[in-house]
Amino acid sequence: MTAHEEAQAAATRAGVVIRHADSPEACRTATAIIDEIWPLDSGSLVDPNLLRALQHSGSYVALAEAEGEPVGVCLGFFSSPPDVHLHSHIAAVLPGSALRGVGYAMKLDQRAWALDRGVTAIEWTYDPLVRRNAWFNLRRLGGRVADYLVDFYGQMSDGRNRDFGSDRVLVHWDLTAPLPVSQPDGEPGGPVDEILEESSDGRPIVLGAPAADRSATVAVPADIEELRATEPDIARAWRPAVRETLGAAVMAGTHTIGVDDAGRYLLRHREDAG
Repeated sequence: MTAHEEAQAAATRAGVVIRHADSPEACRTATAIIDEIWPLDSGSLVDPNLLRALQHSGSYVALAEAEGEPVGVCLGFFSSPPDVHLHSHIAAVLPGSALRGVGYAMKLDQRAWALDRGVTAIEWTYDPLVRRNAWFNLRRLGGRVADYLVDFYGQMSDGRNRDFGSDRVLVHWDLTAPLPVSQPDGEPGGPVDEILEESSDGRPIVLGAPAADRSATVAVPADIEELRATEPDIARAWRPAVRETLGAAVMAGTHTIGVDDAGRYLLRHREDAG
């Protein structure tokens, strides 16, 4: 299948149509979705006029619609030479549609769009504490972890992220590679260290530092956003714990990073490291 055929098949399975936001009205709709997902005390995370300008100048701005109603938005813009890639800044689905494959359909449309323009990679960041995003990015799409960015945005002001730090993982998605037909990360094979686990009351327990010559696992909460709403002090404790374990391994370059069947990060020792 071509990239466009794969994108269309994913959209059909999700029951959506992906439309590029090529009008002021569509850009206002995209902003309304973003505002619903990331509410601010005042203003918008992304101005609709900015979206219109980005789209008109050649960036990717798209809406996912189900039965004529908008349910998702995706936004990407280009990096500068010599490392030309599309940076996917936002890919978001309204809560009622989050488990239908809408996000996957939007990413495959974005992939086909980028390949049409000779772009062979997309990069984006995500919060490493959000387990479902780690699974989606690394196992469903087949992206790889390229970097760990400490406090990338500084203090954030939206309702989801306020007061919880902004460490981010940078994902690199090779668009020339086949899409994963299964999720093979599974188990590491050989000895593995459990360096961060979750206690019975939901707190992080750091058990050690990542050894350069061994594989390891790093736990994250099943739903960090729910934990932030119900137990904010516990939720805040996860940021430094994940930075100390996962972040240290990524920044050292000693491991490749996946997600195991239990939803933990799987740090595989790289034979070529060091």
